[in-house]
Amino acid sequence: MAVCGNNVFWGGAPQTQRLTAALWVSRNEGETFLLLNGAFPGANSVAGLAFADDCLIGLALVQFRDNETHIFRSTDGGATWKDVLTYPVGGNNGPFKCTFARGPAKLATCIIGRELFNSVDAGQSWATPSKPPVSAAYSDLAYAGGRVLAAGYWGTIARSDPARSNDWEMRTR
Repeated sequence: MAVCGNNVFWGGAPQTQRLTAALWVSRNEGETFLLLNGAFPGANSVAGLAFADDCLIGLALVQFRDNETHIFRSTDGGATWKDVLTYPVGGNNGPFKCTFARGPAKLATCIIGRELFNSVDAGQSWATPSKPPVSAAYSDLAYAGGRVLAAGYWGTIARSDPARSNDWEMRTR
């Protein structure tokens, strides 16, 4: 689920017998939802969604039958989506999450399985860490003061400043 502005909600839907993986959008604070079926043909599920503050740029983590997860990017408020990264994830094991830095920064970070990806151009291109942190099954992401924190199980936290470097450093709670 992703929130854009004060009244637009986005949700992902898994594949069913009648539908491919789809997006749902509400532009009236969740009163009604519109199904955007066919945004990701052949997909199994939409596993994660995020929108930048301007509500124009969005990211969707989409899983496919071939055990690949793709990052799709929208620059028109979710009307159209373009595949910008394909990552093989055996068995499609999560977590799957994306987040944007707040404000005018074009920083974005995604978790796909146990991998962390940074973007400094609002999701147009992606890089994995040159010095990856210890794989810790990260489950959540947050930006604070231009730095991104990835929280993992057992008290592990990785920190990065993607505007300066794609390196991550480990912290403990």
